[in-house]
Amino acid sequence: AVVSTQSTGAGILQSSDLNAALNAYNTAAKIIQENIGEDVPPEILNNIASCLYQLGKYEECLTHYETALQYCKRELENDEAYLSAISVTITYNLARLHEALNDHGKAEELYKELLQEHPNYVDCYLRLGCIARDKEQIFEASNCFKDALQINQDNADAWTLIGNLHIAKQEWGPGQKKFERIIKTANDKDSYSILAIGNVWLQML
Repeated sequence: AVVSTQSTGAGILQSSDLNAALNAYNTAAKIIQENIGEDVPPEILNNIASCLYQLGKYEECLTHYETALQYCKRELENDEAYLSAISVTITYNLARLHEALNDHGKAEELYKELLQEHPNYVDCYLRLGCIARDKEQIFEASNCFKDALQINQDNADAWTLIGNLHIAKQEWGPGQKKFERIIKTANDKDSYSILAIGNVWLQML
């Protein structure tokens, strides 16, 4: 009960005070290891790593993600459904960390591994597209974003990224159409798209 309360409190804190959340997760981990005598479960390791990532402590973050994945692989047969699911989240987070560490090759490898097992994981296509875009591989980036739209044709992030590719090439008309589409299909008015269209109009004056 103490661990459950500690972890729940940490989750609430995580959105407002990262250091306090990190301390709470670490306390929960210590109780599990020292008082209960068990390995720290992957969801707590993942949450600790998430806090460390947001605090810019990337090397510590890497250790926790890797430890969490080792736990999942070791205990997989005991709870396959749950550990397989959380492994996907941890692997995606690990790929984002490798991006932050400028290890784009490793990040790409992890995203592609996830897509082999989960071909409808839209965020992986978007991240691969962003990596390609940052390498100035614009055609490949566009294809990745379009792959995401094959899965979810109303994905605002994919349309935004494609629109930005057009704007970067000064293709104002096609870029404007992408942002207008987002506004038409969004439940709420998309402020980024409205601003982007405004910028397009300014460029066309």
